[in-house]
Amino acid sequence: MGGTELGGRVLCTLLGDHLPLAVSSSYGLASLVGAVPAVVLPFMANNFAGVLICIIVLSLARSLINTLWFPLCVEVFQPNQTSVGCTFLCVAFGIGNLLGSVIAGTLLDATGTYNATFYLCGVLHVSAMVLILIVRHRTRTSKHQLTETHRVKYLGSMMSIPALHQPQSHTEVYYIENIITTV
Repeated sequence: MGGTELGGRVLCTLLGDHLPLAVSSSYGLASLVGAVPAVVLPFMANNFAGVLICIIVLSLARSLINTLWFPLCVEVFQPNQTSVGCTFLCVAFGIGNLLGSVIAGTLLDATGTYNATFYLCGVLHVSAMVLILIVRHRTRTSKHQLTETHRVKYLGSMMSIPALHQPQSHTEVYYIENIITTV
């Protein structure tokens, strides 16, 4: 499981900028791929090869989800709101980690099996995909509705941002944010 997750992170790092998909689309696909083994795993409980395949696929989806969350914030939020968006996403992951074991234990006590827990994980993966597609659609719609955009260099790459974030002069503006990493 750890080897697959490490391999998925390395692959995502090396190929992430070269894929024909937006980061939000990759994140949504990773959530959908993560839903499949979560729903299929209760049916594969007695088959070692099936459980191993489910764990490998789930680890790959998990590695993509954990690797793409910061680039997703950069894609979805405006340059001056990226840090706030990443903070909210970290808090959401933390709350999910805190409540996940409590909910799984409650479902185990109520049903006597882990099947309901796996099904809930699958539903949460699919709902994450649906929500990210809604956010992506709203982001695209709002970008198309802008009447005036300017070109700004953002960390070396060109992107369009709304005119209300621009100074009145026609100078180049550089947005540089602190990127905090944990080891």
